[in-house]
Amino acid sequence: MRIVLDTNVFVSGLMIPKSLPGKILSSWQNNSLVVVSCTEQLMEIAQVLHYPKINKRLKWGEERILNFIRSLKYQCEITNISGVTVKTPSDINDEFLLKCLVSGNADFLITGDSDLLSMNALYPIISVRDFVDQRL
Repeated sequence: MRIVLDTNVFVSGLMIPKSLPGKILSSWQNNSLVVVSCTEQLMEIAQVLHYPKINKRLKWGEERILNFIRSLKYQCEITNISGVTVKTPSDINDEFLLKCLVSGNADFLITGDSDLLSMNALYPIISVRDFVDQRL
């Protein structure tokens, strides 16, 4: 199954491995899922990992963050979202996730974001809980 993870879901799974997002990351690391991402998301993940509250929890230095982002380029399927047109979500900053979903031909975008979840009639968007309960 091919999935796009909202950046918040991805980072939550890193911070709390026993959480629902952590279960999704574990399934991915066990090769049960293919995570589709894009350069724009990798940049966002790097930025979020530098946030003080995230960094306080993970205790990752600059080198570890850079190595992690580099490894994601090989562990994820990176799709090119240029030229992809999608209905713009309320938060324009989430547009790249929808473009990644479409461009990467993913089965689901997994998120906890209510704005994105409200677009599930247009796109295969599912909550973290529903994905874990129904698909894992």
